Amino acid sequence: MGVMRSLVRAAAAVLFVGAAAVPLASPAVAQGGCPDGSGSNGSGSSGSNGSGSNGSGSNGSNGSGSGSSDSGGIGSSGSGYSGSGLSADSVNWLPGSAGSFGSSSHAIPNPNDQGPLPVLSGDTQTVAWVTGPQSPNVTDERFGITGTDLGIAWDNGASGAEHQILMAFGDTVGMCAAPGGQWRSNVLLRSADFDLADGINIPDPQYGNPFGGSPVQVDRQDFSRQIIASLGFAPVEVTVIPTAGIAVGNTQYINYMSVRKWGPHGTWTTNFSAIAFSTNNGETWTTDVRTIRFNAPLDVLSGVPQLAPGNANFQMHAYLRNAGFVYGFGTPNGRYGAARVSRVPEAQMLDLGAYRYWNGSDWVPGAGNAVDVIGAPVAEMSVTWSDYLGEYVALFFNQSAEQVELWTSATPQGPWALDKVLFDAVDLPGGFYAPFIHPASAGNWLYFTLSLWEGYNVMLLRTDLGVVAAHPQAPAEHQRVPAVTAGGP
Repeated sequence: MGVMRSLVRAAAAVLFVGAAAVPLASPAVAQGGCPDGSGSNGSGSSGSNGSGSNGSGSNGSNGSGSGSSDSGGIGSSGSGYSGSGLSADSVNWLPGSAGSFGSSSHAIPNPNDQGPLPVLSGDTQTVAWVTGPQSPNVTDERFGITGTDLGIAWDNGASGAEHQILMAFGDTVGMCAAPGGQWRSNVLLRSADFDLADGINIPDPQYGNPFGGSPVQVDRQDFSRQIIASLGFAPVEVTVIPTAGIAVGNTQYINYMSVRKWGPHGTWTTNFSAIAFSTNNGETWTTDVRTIRFNAPLDVLSGVPQLAPGNANFQMHAYLRNAGFVYGFGTPNGRYGAARVSRVPEAQMLDLGAYRYWNGSDWVPGAGNAVDVIGAPVAEMSVTWSDYLGEYVALFFNQSAEQVELWTSATPQGPWALDKVLFDAVDLPGGFYAPFIHPASAGNWLYFTLSLWEGYNVMLLRTDLGVVAAHPQAPAEHQRVPAVTAGGP
């Protein structure tokens, strides 16, 4: 069993809004630095599948530690705007402190045990570590990132010297011996490296430079600061984690989830999902409260529906731009739900009323009308168009089978079909999760980041789409799209 670690509050994080800086309570941090993770509940920042039987074993099985609970230190909603009398019609951003966060057994492994890059060869190959002490980027020394996960990558949409790939990461630790392990709920890295054959090169950070390697503080230019702060009104919130990113024009968007509690084996509960945006290449971020999709009634914002039908199915996202629309592939909290899809005109990303949902035959209003486009289980999904295949490609983690799957479709709304299982826990032990497609993929190589629970860091892999192109699309029995009645989660 894992050791229960109380969550404490560390030094104040800062949410920057324009030129103003509003102090916020930091995300939850584990006392005593980085735990060893043995017997953890098997859920990384987005909830990993764990590593080892009963928390210490082989082949990346789920582990068996206890899940977190809501008990202990629930705390207040914090200072600043706590929600009283707050109208979404007049307020687009919400500062305030997060209060205390209770307790959790969501312990992560010690990232100092990262070790060498795992070897995976054949059609799918490991390329290089992206983060951690063993990575070419030595992120522990240059960014204060000893351990992290996710690495959601998207093109910033700029040109020339300002053209970059932005990468959002989840729960992050720095110096394990420091108080709280220098915990941050999320960080951002940038790169102008589009030749991925030897890995991803990340430039040095520089305070105030929106094209430096990471947003940092003036007094700590070797330490990536948290980019998206807690809104502060959820009475229990253990962390705030990105699930998707995209650029429209000069504006960057991140969809993120507020996690209420971690459960066992790829399960967790969210308070809500929301969209944060940045107009300075990810240097500072603002959450538009009108984009909140509540998963639990919090009763804090007037003018924002507390529980709109179907919003529970859009707690995690994958973004895709196509023909003037942004498509959003939504899944529920945890790893065992199906994928549904919405779309919205690019200029209306922050207007939930403009979103339309695929009901099986047409795009209609109302998230509750969305039907499955890929049947459960779908987790940590990413989607792109492949010029090489002439099709859309979806990549995601199947928690039940402990494997990464590649699906294809002629249209974003499907029908989608399984084309290839890239690898499973026997091929790659250690507890992998979160396969996010890298936008600099080209030709037959599809590059993607992948998190490894054992050692808790992110690596770069690639898979050969030539193998997919050499085979016809999978038959209908592999499409895994059950009959669904529209109307709710």
